This record gives sequence, structure tokens and C-alpha cells, in this order.
Amino acid sequence: MADLADAILRRNSDRSNEPALICTGQALSTIPYTTLDLWVQRIRATLEAAGLSRGSTCCLALPNGPAFVAAFIAAIDLKAAIAPLNPALKQSEISHTFESLQVDLLIGPRDFHKNDDDLIRAANDQDFALAECYWSENDLVFQIVREQGVRENSLAGLSSGSDFVALILHTSGTTGRPKAVPLLQSNLRASTNSVIESYGLTASDRSILIMPLFHIRGIVAGLLAPLLAGSAVIIPDKGLGPDFWSDFDKHHATWDCYTHAPQGLALISKATGLRSAPLHSIMLFAVGAKSVARAGRYLQGTRARSIRYDRERASHIVSRVGSRKNAWHGRLAVPYDLPQDHRR
Repeated sequence: MADLADAILRRNSDRSNEPALICTGQALSTIPYTTLDLWVQRIRATLEAAGLSRGSTCCLALPNGPAFVAAFIAAIDLKAAIAPLNPALKQSEISHTFESLQVDLLIGPRDFHKNDDDLIRAANDQDFALAECYWSENDLVFQIVREQGVRENSLAGLSSGSDFVALILHTSGTTGRPKAVPLLQSNLRASTNSVIESYGLTASDRSILIMPLFHIRGIVAGLLAPLLAGSAVIIPDKGLGPDFWSDFDKHHATWDCYTHAPQGLALISKATGLRSAPLHSIMLFAVGAKSVARAGRYLQGTRARSIRYDRERASHIVSRVGSRKNAWHGRLAVPYDLPQDHRR
């Protein structure tokens, strides 16, 4: 099985001029696969020159956007681990994350290292390198802004053969300090394939990304699944903002995955303006049956589904909008919100 980065970029080589990312609010709104591949190779070369390699750990403190996507894929291509940071974390929580992961590099937006905030105060107590990645004049800039010696690769021992730790997430910390959960590249690949195959994603679909990319569903269902399927990911610059439905309609989105949250329900409840769109092609997914049930009157005639996680089966239950019965979807055998080792 090819690595995830290879599968995304090289499997889509015949679609090199097709859009990979559509970024609203950016000067260059459509980014084809060939440009994304160029950015990834450029970032990877800079990471290698800085001494990073298989088993290194990179923290990403970037918002949803082309910078995050390119840096994420470049690190995986290098077989380094990515640890996305929640921007809501306080200095003490960030410091704990840095120390527990033995971070080699922190990647942030333009001039972030000049700020006086919780992130930089925590970073200044550490001796890892800093890099900035940002959009400038229709191109992506990636550069090291603080060089430090790279540590011994602490994650190398968790890798085996061609597999490696690709992603490190943290628990919510409701019963104590957040705990790190490493996910192998094979975990991500299996989960991503499961989403593609179970929901029938194809190159003709388009995902609109509203989940944050420090969340597993944002990473797997919102970003990696559509890219691996060869489709485009629409990234609204305002996220769950007032332009969401106009962006959805303008860029012909068909796929959206969001967690059961008040903001998501509020958006769906305002979907009346979508009635002029080709509803039969829309495939909205919500986590939690109540979300879709309450939105069902707006989404009749679509491919919308409700998803809830069944921990006893270690899989998901999928039901159609307007259906009173839950439909067992056998191909969702690998949960995309838990590592394979946690299946019971």
C-alpha cells in the first residue's frame, strides 16, 4: 500500500490540473494538484535541510487553509509526525503538549514568532526550531525562522517497516491532563479509505471544510478523504461564517462533515436559500441523529446521512434523512475517530 502522501499526490497525477483546494478569500482561489505537489516537495526539502526526518515531531499552529494542508502532507511525506494544536489552549496546556511530545519544530503563520501570546511564551521555554508558513503574492512561503538542534527521534521506535506515526492527537482532558494518542499512517489510510468507500466519494464530489484541522473528523473526513478520492476541498476563509451557503452553492459543494454542534444546526436551519441548488447531489453528514432529524425538512431529496458512533460495534450507524430506521453500513468497520489499537 502506498503512503498516504504518495497516494494523494501521485495517484492524482492524471488530474494534475484539476483543483485540489479552493480557498475563498484568497488571491489565487483555485490550487491544482500540481501546485499542491510543488509546495509539498518544497516544504519537505526545507524540513530535511533543517535536520528533520522519519520519527521527528512537528507541531502545527496554523488555521484551516493551504498552508496547513501543504505542511501536513509534506511532513507525512517525510514520515514525520504531525501534532495539530488547538488555538484555544492556554500557555500551561501548550507547554505540557510540547514537553510530552518532545517537539522538534513548531510551524505557525507569518511573523507568529514575534507575538507575545500563550503560544510563543510556551515555545520560548523550549529549544525546538520555529518555521512560518503563509500565503503571499499568489504563492506559499515556508521558512525556518529559528534554528535549533533536532532531538533524537523519539517516535522511531513506534514505527515498523514502512509504517510510521503520522498524527498525534490529544484526548479532551476531562478526567485529567490531555493524553497523547499516536496514530500510525496505516490508521489514517484505513480510516480515509473507509470514508471514501462507505460514502461513495469520487473525483466529482467537492468537500467544504468547516471542521477544524486539529480534530480527527476534520482531518480524515473533511480533508484527507476528498483529496485521496481526487476531488477538491473548499476552504471558506471565514469558516462557519455568513458566506457559508453562498460558498457552498458557488463552488458546487457536495460533501460536508460536521460534529453535532449548535453552530452546525444553526447553519442547516438557514439552508432555505439552497433550494435553488441541485439538491440531489448534496451529501451533508452530521454526527448525531438529532442534527439531521431537525434539518431534514431542508434536505429531503439529498444524499444526506446521519452518523452516530456505536462503541460496542466499534463502527458507525448510518441513517438516511427522513428514515426512522438505522441502517447498518458494513463497510464502516474501521472507526475514523479511534486508532485501530483501541478497537474492542
